[in-house]
Amino acid sequence: MLSFKILKKLKAAQFPKKEFRRCKEHGFDFEPTLSELIKGCGPHFKGLMASPDCPDTWLCVKKTGTIQKSPYAKNKFVYKNWSFISASSPEEAAALLYLSFY
Repeated sequence: MLSFKILKKLKAAQFPKKEFRRCKEHGFDFEPTLSELIKGCGPHFKGLMASPDCPDTWLCVKKTGTIQKSPYAKNKFVYKNWSFISASSPEEAAALLYLSFY
């Protein structure tokens, strides 16, 4: 579940949704799905993964560099000049990626 603060920022950044209505208990009655958030990021979104080092941490990959096949291991990749956004849930990571462009 996205925090009220992130939902408020998505609304201010004009996240592509028909309407954000305020709800007394939870702040907003609209919360974008993970697929809507990824779609909203467009070509900037390059991937989403669980952190290999930190449990309960998700990483969203920004398009700022290149990915190459590792010369040392079959089916492994090396990330060069990539930016990662970390968060406690996949939805939060994708929302923060979207907000990083607006």
